[in-house]
Amino acid sequence: MLKTSESPFTGTRVLTFLLKLVAINGTEDAARLLLQRGAEIHGGIIANSIYHNQVSVLQVVIDASWDVNTPIKYQGDALAIAIHYNKADVVRLLLNSGAHPRENEGSQGNTTLGDAAVTVRGSPDIISMLIESGVEIKESRALELAARAGRKDNVLCLLEKGADVDEVPDIEWWYVSKKHREEGLGSALHAAASQGHSEIVSLLVEKGADIYLEDSLGRTALRRAVLGMHPYAAAVLSKAILWSM
Repeated sequence: MLKTSESPFTGTRVLTFLLKLVAINGTEDAARLLLQRGAEIHGGIIANSIYHNQVSVLQVVIDASWDVNTPIKYQGDALAIAIHYNKADVVRLLLNSGAHPRENEGSQGNTTLGDAAVTVRGSPDIISMLIESGVEIKESRALELAARAGRKDNVLCLLEKGADVDEVPDIEWWYVSKKHREEGLGSALHAAASQGHSEIVSLLVEKGADIYLEDSLGRTALRRAVLGMHPYAAAVLSKAILWSM
């Protein structure tokens, strides 16, 4: 039975449910009113506002003293979700509101910058924002992961921002998966060659990538391309080797 002092339309659970709907398709005024009446903030509300790009609603939630670095169950934190769904405006808001893109905040088992570089929706704009906020490119795996994923735009952005074209992941880094260890850890050139991304292979060679560098299993990028049966990538590397002689 409802308490006489609590209307079925003003209970905390109802107000919180309404706020969750506002986070999908509502206004900042509605969000502010619901919070003033007692609606509670939880992960579902944050995730909805990010996914639906409700920047103004998220701003109201932040103004209500919600900590932008609060972990969200199964999803990392708000910044990780915004990166995953390529919500540049939300990423900007979160960074300006004190979000800390620490290495352990990635939602896909990578660093935050690694997530931005590899996700299907990830954009150079978000990568640039993260780097400008102080995220280190070094030891992030961002360039290698972008090359592996075939994201030429992100590869180019990271190179322009100063990524080391020949950096090879350390087997001891916590975000290096068992699968990648078994495949052999190499540079961005190894990663692109092993996946047959010939345009990225060509770009990396043009930018000075070491075509003779060996991965952790002693294989060059050309060997990786041949083993992966990627003739176009192998042709680019073979031509580069001939020109270097």
